[in-house]
Amino acid sequence: MDARNPVSATAVRYIKLGDGNRLAEQCFRDGTLAVLFREVPSALLDAHDWGAVAAVYAHDGKQTATRRKNELRKFMTEPATTLWLTFHGDHLYWCFAHEAVEHMDGMRQRRVIGAWSNRDINGKPLRKTALHGQLRTTQGYRGTICDVSMAEHALLKINGQTSASVRAALDAAVTMRSALIPMIQSLWAPDFEVFVDQLFRAGGWWHIGEAGGIVADVDLQLYSPLTGEKCVVQIKSTATRGLYDQVQHTLHQYPDYDRRILVCHSPDASLDSIPREALRGELELWDQHRLADQALRMGLVGWLADKAA
Repeated sequence: MDARNPVSATAVRYIKLGDGNRLAEQCFRDGTLAVLFREVPSALLDAHDWGAVAAVYAHDGKQTATRRKNELRKFMTEPATTLWLTFHGDHLYWCFAHEAVEHMDGMRQRRVIGAWSNRDINGKPLRKTALHGQLRTTQGYRGTICDVSMAEHALLKINGQTSASVRAALDAAVTMRSALIPMIQSLWAPDFEVFVDQLFRAGGWWHIGEAGGIVADVDLQLYSPLTGEKCVVQIKSTATRGLYDQVQHTLHQYPDYDRRILVCHSPDASLDSIPREALRGELELWDQHRLADQALRMGLVGWLADKAA
């Protein structure tokens, strides 16, 4: 399969590779699509005698017999343009398969075109946690093969794409973040300190010192009950490289703290070379872009609308 081209399919099917998907790793390794239907004579499958196949399961009831017949028919007759999906571990796996069906060791199998993959065409892992819940529930199907109701969603994920509604929301978020920056930069200095305090509170941080500079050179002393980290924060409306170096020296005098942060909504160009993702223990610089992103994430847009000039 050429990963440079978008994936398309005439149909999308879920397949359970053996009872409890126990053949999954073998199929991934061997490049096969396999099912176990030992009760059905090979002659019936080779002849595509689906009525006789259903009769094999008649003792299980009409509904079960029909389901198993349909599953076998799909496995035996689906074209090479059918996309096959399965779940294993924390990932969604996908493949296409050649139409020829082989019989070996009590299994029916088809050779995969290329290889099984648990990544999209751009190489990003297809983790179950990043999939629609309805698609994830497919792995609970008790049979062997079924149609995928979220076929379009699956193809979007495999192609590394998003739906129109998701794209619209993401574009709106980018626009919102850009609009928040001048609002944050317009805040009166005391309101800016309150805003930063609100961000950390929304993120679950507790005060272990008074806000507002009671301790010289420190505006916030914080503790995260979730991670056990302690953090010291200095808040400035503007900052130069000289101020950054000064704050870095000052905050390193607090060795018992895990994180040291300089928050500034209008850093000058001399700070452009400072990495925004600091190494652990180094001084972090939270600029206007980080602040706008956090304000959007933490639901402080309304607060900013009330306070901004």
